[in-house]
Amino acid sequence: MFGWGIAFSNLVTGLLLNFVSTRFPNHGPPTMANFSVAVGLPFLVLFYFVFPKPPHLNAATASDMWVYSIGFLLFGLGCGMCGTINKKVFSDVVPPAIYTYVFAIDQLIENGLGNLAGVAVGYVTDRVFHYNKDAIQADSCEPTEAHKLGLGMFWVC
Repeated sequence: MFGWGIAFSNLVTGLLLNFVSTRFPNHGPPTMANFSVAVGLPFLVLFYFVFPKPPHLNAATASDMWVYSIGFLLFGLGCGMCGTINKKVFSDVVPPAIYTYVFAIDQLIENGLGNLAGVAVGYVTDRVFHYNKDAIQADSCEPTEAHKLGLGMFWVC
């Protein structure tokens, strides 16, 4: 559902950008960019701490799938705005002669740092939350270690 949210976000963001760019040309797109970034934190808190846990932990049912599905759809709609808005703001701020260079450097930095997220999760989970990789067995579930991994993912995100 997150992928569907991202896909529809591009359409919705395009319509919203057309509206706010004509109505509020100086502060509309940057405000939308701030909203798109800020909307991520409440959703991450919902996913990691508020929504029901998986059924094998005896805390949720199969019908709770819809809670997560709708949550991920809305999360994708809100967070997916960033890419579209960044392109609009860049085109307003950066001179056309160097736009391709600035955009390439932006993508290099964003994707380069994004590729380090997995390493950061492993490091934070191991060093801060003291993840015990020996406690995990091939056919068993270790809820405490899963919780530590979830905390590592939350704090890196």
